[in-house]
Parts: sequence; C-alpha cells; structure tokens
Amino acid sequence: METKTIARFYDNKVEAWDANYTGNADDIGQYEILRRRELVLEILFDRLHNHETLLLDIGCGTGRVISELIVRRPTWQAIGLDLSGEMIDFCQRTYYEQPNLKFFQYDISQAPLPLGAADAALALGVWGHLPDPERAIEHLYDSLRPNGLLIFSINKPSLPRALTVGYRAVRELFKAEHRHRATRNKSYRLAHVIESLSGRFTLLETRDYCYLPYLPGIRRFLRFSKFMERRLGKRPTPFSSAMLIVAQKQPAL
Repeated sequence: METKTIARFYDNKVEAWDANYTGNADDIGQYEILRRRELVLEILFDRLHNHETLLLDIGCGTGRVISELIVRRPTWQAIGLDLSGEMIDFCQRTYYEQPNLKFFQYDISQAPLPLGAADAALALGVWGHLPDPERAIEHLYDSLRPNGLLIFSINKPSLPRALTVGYRAVRELFKAEHRHRATRNKSYRLAHVIESLSGRFTLLETRDYCYLPYLPGIRRFLRFSKFMERRLGKRPTPFSSAMLIVAQKQPAL
C-alpha cells in the first residue's frame, strides 16, 4: 500500500519535479537537488573509468541525472527506474532519441533487477521513502557486479527530535491538504545506515551538503548553506540536513 501511495503522489509532481533542474536554485530545496546531482557526477567520473559502464538510477524521477551522465559519457548506458508511471512516461517521451537510456516502472523493494550486473546504482532522494531499506539493500547488492558502487542520499535529523515532532504537529494543524505519512521522506542517522549496509557493502565516503533544516522562513538562505559547506568540507557534521553516501559491494563469502 505504501509504495502505491508514493507512486500516486509523484504521479502528480512530474512537471514540478522537472522544474527543479531547469532553472537557478531559488530556495534550499531546489539547491539541494542540484547540488546532489553535481556531487554524484563528480563521484562517478572520479571512481568509474571503464569505457563501457552500466548504471542504475533507482527513483530516477524525470531522468535529469542519468541524462546528464550520458551526455558527458556517451559510451555509458543507464537504466532509470521509478515507482511513478507518470515519471517513467515523461522520461520515455523526453529521451526517446537517446538509445543509451532506458526507463522502466519498477519497485526495488520487491525484487532484484533481472537486468544483469550494473557498475553502479544511484538512489537519490528515495531512501526515506523505502518501506524496508534493508530489503532494498539486499536487492541492490544482487543487482551490482563485484565491487560495484552504491551511491545514495539520506535526510539527516538536523533538529532535536522534540522540535521536529512539534513542528510537524503544528504544520498539520494549519495545512489544508494533509500529506500522507508514506510520502514523507524519513530521516536517518549515519550509524543506522552503516549498520544496514554491514555484511554487504563497505562504506567508502560520505559528503554532507544542504546546511539548513526544512523550516518556513529560512529556505532562501542559500549563501549560508554554501558557506558552511565550503568551511566544513567532507566531514560529517550535525549542521547539515542531507548526506550523500558512497559504498562498495563486498565480495561474496
């Protein structure tokens, strides 16, 4: 039921989601999406040097990340997967002239991909939507070649739990259209994620970004977020609200 609710929610967000990639970042939410793409491209180009590379993008949305990858690495191939049929329809219409891009509606929580071993899998902005992250990790492990990369983002708890719960309660009181609990992108602490990866993936690096919590009135303070990222670099801190995680598939025992 949860995955169907998430799919319906994003079926109605196609144009709004795609707009995040087509202009200048004018609030912290849009900046996070663009900054995340920039960091992912940097990591992939730094770590993958094969002439022919197969990538999976779990929760590909409107395909903006992997389409940019293929433009810059035309010998690579990428497969975009999403719960939302409307998102996949948009991708198939938009990128039909790019033979190295393929898109399918798929739920990684249900089963491994029957598509052969990939060199890297991306899961950007989707980890908090997974009803069973541990099961998804198992399926992603089976979908990657030996030493394949898993690159995903998580939302971090950037406020004390009591303040977060209180803020959500007040927001729900005054919000006309209530958001279903299943569509909220849950937050995770790094220690919890490392524990979930244990036995299947080795943590290679993390990268904090987006140094502001998602609260009304501060979404446009981009300069502060950029300043904090420059000063703190790659070190994990309690000040950021988003983290990119890079892990490598461990060999089978």
